Amino acid sequence: TDGPLNWIIGAFYNDSDSYGSSAEFTPGYAQFAGFDRPDNLEYFSQSRTELTESAVFGEVGYDITDKLSVTVGGRYYDYELKTFSAVDFPLFDPEFVAPSLGQIGSAETELSQADDGFLYKFNIAYDVTDDVLVYGTVSEGYRIGDSNGLGPCPEFDPNAT
Repeated sequence: TDGPLNWIIGAFYNDSDSYGSSAEFTPGYAQFAGFDRPDNLEYFSQSRTELTESAVFGEVGYDITDKLSVTVGGRYYDYELKTFSAVDFPLFDPEFVAPSLGQIGSAETELSQADDGFLYKFNIAYDVTDDVLVYGTVSEGYRIGDSNGLGPCPEFDPNAT
């Protein structure tokens, strides 16, 4: 606005589904080592990720004087992440057949995480001169993690042999 009050409001939405694979070959090594792997495929990994996230956010700022202003804001977020990944070492497994991208893309996601919450922001700024601004901000943020490709481990039992 033209007065001491300013504001912003917005929304965010993301829906993505990605998948891929990686293969490494060691030409001639299988024959040299006596493995039955004519294609020399030594390593294969595959992954699929489904992510849906949304957020609404806003902030309000107020100029207390020509030199001093404050801002208060917040963000509500919600996300769900599902993932699948697998690794194989086909050099030691002559029966291994690398899946196609279509098969990887239709693989069921195995691991998941979800979260929602509210994040806040507070800022105060002071124009010391036309060339010098002093400010302080306290805020929260988040970054969605991902899976390391391993399934849940059994609970540790120190008495097990």
